[in-house]
Amino acid sequence: MTVALHILHLTPYYEDAWAYGGIPRLAASQCRALARRGHHVTVCTTDVRDAGSRLDGPPGATRLGPWPPRAGADGAVTVRVFPNVSNRVAYHLQLFTPVGLHGFLARAAADFDVAHVHGYRHLVGVIGAAALRRARVPYVAQPNGTTPLIERRRLAKWAFDQLFNRGFFPGAARVIAVSHAEVPELLAAGVPAARVRVVPNPIAPEELAALPAPGSFRRRHGLGGGPFILYLGKLTPRKRVDTLVRALGLLRDRTPGAGAGLVVAGNDMGVE
Repeated sequence: MTVALHILHLTPYYEDAWAYGGIPRLAASQCRALARRGHHVTVCTTDVRDAGSRLDGPPGATRLGPWPPRAGADGAVTVRVFPNVSNRVAYHLQLFTPVGLHGFLARAAADFDVAHVHGYRHLVGVIGAAALRRARVPYVAQPNGTTPLIERRRLAKWAFDQLFNRGFFPGAARVIAVSHAEVPELLAAGVPAARVRVVPNPIAPEELAALPAPGSFRRRHGLGGGPFILYLGKLTPRKRVDTLVRALGLLRDRTPGAGAGLVVAGNDMGVE
């Protein structure tokens, strides 16, 4: 028999903010799965959607305080939205400023049995982890590959870590790596090996319930009958799409008439 827990998920972007990459999708999948198992799941997030728009608030909602709690897309998860001061700054600088989150967690953190913090280097996680430590509520951290000081704004990331993140990993009961390749990054950040667990990203089975007709993708994009490579992900240097393009060129050179093509579906967000 499953014991129903009160579980808190903290993420700066949730199910309607797909412009922010994979974290909104995996967080929503995890929350729905936990709710289906009978747990009471609450998500604290912000009102971001994409570069130019925010989530639609309920009647009477403002940017000056938290919105009333609402049900998620499937009705089983409670979502609490804390608006950002600036949507533009949130998108382009990854600086999320959740108005009212500190006050809510000061009152409610102790009501949860366990928590899950998605991502790394954002104020939603910093505020949440600090409140959870004060309330002595264990939390799991899942940085999703954003731990190292990589790519852009390295100095800003280093400064954020020094000012705000010193207690984040040490206070986590467990730290999730989504692959074995991420484990060395966590160990280099000082996370004890005993606290690291490898948990791959989830797959939402409901998304596969109604598949498109075979060949519809080819027809829609005019790909013909030849082979092609599909890349689906964030357009960022560490994904090495340039290597994929060069490999495709070699394939064409070595297989005359192969007609191979490359289809790229992604965004230029850069969450790390």
